[in-house]
Amino acid sequence: ITLALSGYATPRHFGLLAYMPLAYERYLERKAREEQRREADARSEYVGTVGQRITLKAATVALLSSWDGYYGTTWLYKFVDESGNVFIWFASRPCLAENGATIKATVKDHSERDGVKQTIVTRCCVAA
Repeated sequence: ITLALSGYATPRHFGLLAYMPLAYERYLERKAREEQRREADARSEYVGTVGQRITLKAATVALLSSWDGYYGTTWLYKFVDESGNVFIWFASRPCLAENGATIKATVKDHSERDGVKQTIVTRCCVAA
């Protein structure tokens, strides 16, 4: 933006100036995707009570992150069911579930992050 508003550009700045419209278009697309995700997550509600064994149909399964710790690798998964409810699982092993899988889990806790209600689950397994 500074380069465009300065009114002065050398030949070595031409690449940046030529890329500006495409960069702005990508910025708008990314912003629209984030807004769409935020609206979808806003529908989330808490599911079950702490200690209850539940069965959920995961519309989407996503690996958010993984890290190595003192006791081994921890994987952080996010499941979203067909109603838009968000489930978080801190796993000690990789998950073999795919989109549309039926998952059995125990409710560990209810929490909220960035205004999205999340059900924290443990002891997850893919139901046959």
